Amino acid sequence: MHGLSAMVAGDYHARMRHGHHLHSLLLAGVIVFSLAASARADGGYFPEQAYAAMPTIPVQRAMVIYKGGVETLIVESTFQSPSPNVGWIIPVPAEPTKLGLEDRGLLTSMAMSMRPTITHDLSQPVHWLWVILIALLPLAADMVLIKNCKWRRRIFRWLGYLYLIILLLASVLLPSLGRESAETGTVQISSSQRLGDYQVSTLRADNAEALSKWLTDNGLAALSVTARPIVDDYIKRGWCFLVARIRQDATGAATPCPIAATFATAVPVFPMKLTALAETTTRVELLVVADRQAVAPGFHCEAADQFHRQLGENHSWMQTADYFAADTTKLNIGDPDAAPWMWNNCWVTKLTANLPPAQMIDDVKIDLQQRASHRDHFFSSMARKEIVAIILIIGAMILLAMAAHVFKGRRRPSHWQRLMLGGWGSLVIVGAGATFLTLPVIDVMTYKHWRISDGLDMSLIASGLVDQGQLTASLDSQQIEGYIQKLGQVYGDTNLYTGKRVCQERTPGNFSSRTIDGKKYFCTYDVDGKEYRVELPKDTAPDSRPTQYTR
Repeated sequence: MHGLSAMVAGDYHARMRHGHHLHSLLLAGVIVFSLAASARADGGYFPEQAYAAMPTIPVQRAMVIYKGGVETLIVESTFQSPSPNVGWIIPVPAEPTKLGLEDRGLLTSMAMSMRPTITHDLSQPVHWLWVILIALLPLAADMVLIKNCKWRRRIFRWLGYLYLIILLLASVLLPSLGRESAETGTVQISSSQRLGDYQVSTLRADNAEALSKWLTDNGLAALSVTARPIVDDYIKRGWCFLVARIRQDATGAATPCPIAATFATAVPVFPMKLTALAETTTRVELLVVADRQAVAPGFHCEAADQFHRQLGENHSWMQTADYFAADTTKLNIGDPDAAPWMWNNCWVTKLTANLPPAQMIDDVKIDLQQRASHRDHFFSSMARKEIVAIILIIGAMILLAMAAHVFKGRRRPSHWQRLMLGGWGSLVIVGAGATFLTLPVIDVMTYKHWRISDGLDMSLIASGLVDQGQLTASLDSQQIEGYIQKLGQVYGDTNLYTGKRVCQERTPGNFSSRTIDGKKYFCTYDVDGKEYRVELPKDTAPDSRPTQYTR
């Protein structure tokens, strides 16, 4: 008995020493892997940001504000013509009671504010799941090899070495993983006025032939054969036409300021039939502000919610304009040019559609209904791969635990147990494949945390330039743009939300200089269009030396 007790005690202490050795390897490996991940994150984890990429097909945007039987239609159009004189025909159901121009960045900013949710960077949870999975390998092996055998220590020794090698390789490789002729009628002109670069005429015509003759008499192109039946249909329904003429100084694509027309109508409507004349698939984005949520046949609701006014903030170095916030979807509309068209508890709906010419045979009639708030949720291709990796890793963890139990003590598994293991493995693979195929994925634009990412970052830089005496109220817009270009040489001059060059425009990622209440401000804009204002002092001329700004 004494010899047997000594032998049992010796085996127990060997097991304890072996377990201590194994746990030390485990702890060391986890620390190595974790430190490697921390090193690549520069001391902290900052997930990569992503926003929906800009459409690659022609885009027509409009904002419809409807309240109390009165609609205001704000619409912009991009044109490209070799002719210096360009005409733009906008049919409306009634003569406008008010015409005006809006800032050229309003519709872009509104469309970006009502953006879908994007799931993109999941590298951090994937990393820790790898850590847990690899940490479970020695523990599972310990359960399988629980029977005593003379070569057990050698197996665990080499298993520990292999485990450390796997951890080291994973810490190095994981960051690089995927990542014909008709009777001529007459035209009655109700009004003609100058709006910025436009000369806008409001008119009614007896027929399409009369309108076509009026266009040619005023130096514009005649209506095409396909356009005349559409115009005749508008005339039969009692509609009138806004003809905006613009003289362009240079050829190429141009997007003038949006026109805002206010008129009475029983139901909100967006004129669409003339857009079919472009004979190309067009992405149409409608932003509807009303008392209820908007729906339209053939259009998808990308986002909709009820908004409430939020007051801006005043700091010693910067101010923010008032903005509107939604409680349910967490969306914000910060563009100061949108505020006059909104009110407390108003609903804003973003409707989108990719329409070929065959689907533009009717105008868009907008219906207002009581519905729940909504915001689309999409994934980037990187997020899809990482989600699939998470499913496979978690599935492997469970499979590892099941196998450790089934093969505990090197037992021979039963037929049912083999079916269970094979079924689970198949289920995990099928689930990962189905997830890869069914997740809604869209193209995105991304940026890292260390880039100048939004209006707040740019306002911090502007504040530094003001402190150095380089940004003052005496500068004109071209001089201010010169300073931004200098900064762009260091930090990059690409707008991270649009992929285009940073410019003077009141849209996310860009800047402007504005005079508000007699004071001149340098203004920047974040992804919600929120305006950050840095007041420019009325001091002496700025230093002409290049700015050396450090973060």
